[in-house]
Amino acid sequence: MAGDQFVCTCMKSGAGDMCMRSLCHTSDARVEGFSLVAVLWIVLAIAAVLTPLTLAARTQTVHIAMLHQADRLNYLADGIALILVAQQKTRSTDGEAQQRHSNSTVHRCRDGEVVVMHSLQNHAGLVNLNRASKSTLSAAFAALGKYDSEADLLADRVVDFRSHSSSDPGASTKDFKNGPKRAPFESVAELYDIVGAGDIPLQMLRQTFSVHSNSSVVDLQAAPPQLKKMLTEQNASDAFRAGANAQPSPMTVSVVVRRGTITGQFNGVFAKGSASGGIDRLVENWRYDDLATLDGQSTLGSCSALFGSEFRRILEQFG
Repeated sequence: MAGDQFVCTCMKSGAGDMCMRSLCHTSDARVEGFSLVAVLWIVLAIAAVLTPLTLAARTQTVHIAMLHQADRLNYLADGIALILVAQQKTRSTDGEAQQRHSNSTVHRCRDGEVVVMHSLQNHAGLVNLNRASKSTLSAAFAALGKYDSEADLLADRVVDFRSHSSSDPGASTKDFKNGPKRAPFESVAELYDIVGAGDIPLQMLRQTFSVHSNSSVVDLQAAPPQLKKMLTEQNASDAFRAGANAQPSPMTVSVVVRRGTITGQFNGVFAKGSASGGIDRLVENWRYDDLATLDGQSTLGSCSALFGSEFRRILEQFG
């Protein structure tokens, strides 16, 4: 039989023509084939929609978990900062030892998967933006890599920025982004209002200048290495003193805690809560986006041995 429904192969036999249907293909079979292809396309289309959604959900879950870990590392960094402040108070009877540990030298320790880097900076070793002379300010900018002429110009602008009056009426437009403040600096970040200082990383500015120090001169024993070198080369007796500062000074504490690729951090300035000593109070704090400049230079071994039982207690809470 031939037609739309069957395509047959016929054979001759004694009984007459007989059509063998064993080799026939029905139109229903073709329909089933098309249906199978259609189902496969639908499955692929659904997979194409669901796969990105599944990956996005998984990525979101991982991201939330990493943020949670970062928050816990920030908490750990906060705790280490308080331990460091307490340790500095126990060293206060030995001024030389305290200064030796407080000149921005970065120390590194490890406890299991946790790596801790920390540094201390006594503000007696920094340049006071509100009290320092032009020569001291110029030396500070030179220590940050500015040429002598640039350093002198920036020093003049700092003095003009903080002064109540200026001998240059055009200074407000050419030397400052928003005009001179005509008042003391309240933050080192205000240096970014001065034209020419904006290319210096804020972290480096904070490791050189202070608005919290108690003196117009720099204590060389507490000064960061590059600043100490520049002041010594200039040999300006009005810019520094070579002995330890007997008066308690504010302290910058910087802590970076890493566990794998996740990082927590603390940076803040502590000052005495009262004239009699009292409890140290936090007067300023911030977090850095770029941690590249805080790399461990001095390895001190185990963090538990360095920070004691209080660190172990915090670490146990961290899990």
